[in-house]
Amino acid sequence: MSLASLKTVSLQRFSLNFAANIIATLWMLVGSTRAFSWVKPTFIQFAVFALLALGSNVLFSWLAAENGSIFNEQGLVSYLIWPMIILLGGIILARRSGNQTLVFVPVVLWLVADTLSALLQSLVQFLGSYGWLPDWSYSLLPILFLVLFLWQTLALLWIFSRRLRIPWWERVIVLVGAVALLTIWQRNVADQPIFKQIPVEPVLAEAALYEQPRLLQQALNSIDPSLRATDWYFMGVAGFSGQDFFALRFIKCVSCSMCVLALVDIHSR
Repeated sequence: MSLASLKTVSLQRFSLNFAANIIATLWMLVGSTRAFSWVKPTFIQFAVFALLALGSNVLFSWLAAENGSIFNEQGLVSYLIWPMIILLGGIILARRSGNQTLVFVPVVLWLVADTLSALLQSLVQFLGSYGWLPDWSYSLLPILFLVLFLWQTLALLWIFSRRLRIPWWERVIVLVGAVALLTIWQRNVADQPIFKQIPVEPVLAEAALYEQPRLLQQALNSIDPSLRATDWYFMGVAGFSGQDFFALRFIKCVSCSMCVLALVDIHSR
């Protein structure tokens, strides 16, 4: 069947259309063209799932960000590009086939899939932040998130290529090209999430450097000269601190009164 013959009839209740779009997306994600029989591409459904997709992606970015992050407008723009491209694709398909009901079909399916994907990623991120995932899984999470991002778009391209009866070799070219484009895009915008960590510029306290000889001599003078030559001493240097708590301080080791710890923070403010 061609796209020109595709007819979508909206149901009377919003909740039924909402549920039908979720079912349609699940069919799409397994590569079935039954998605076209379920999808209800109304403007209201498009608007609702656009807000849900945006909200779920903001949630994931917020969970993934550490303390001290800020809202990143560039990350938001980077996300919005893809639904806009897919909406434009739906408009082009609708004009070429003479079937105006197609306008919101691709973008509704993609937005529902993106909402489900972002909610799943948020759940995984939440569990990971509390250490409730196995240790080996943390190195695989970036790959998992990339696969989910690719899957929803490739599944959409697949069902439309089947509906349009595109030859298999053209399908392969389109899918391979989509994988390359999406992978490169995802890697390039990985450093521009919707919530971005605030950069911290190291501050070198020059006075701390000048204090080192005096503090070291002070620590050495406090050592009892009658101690045996075989005793061990330790000097520790703290390379970073956000506060002055450890700045320019010497303390005795809590486990042995003969050891002196020199705690120096050259980053103190």
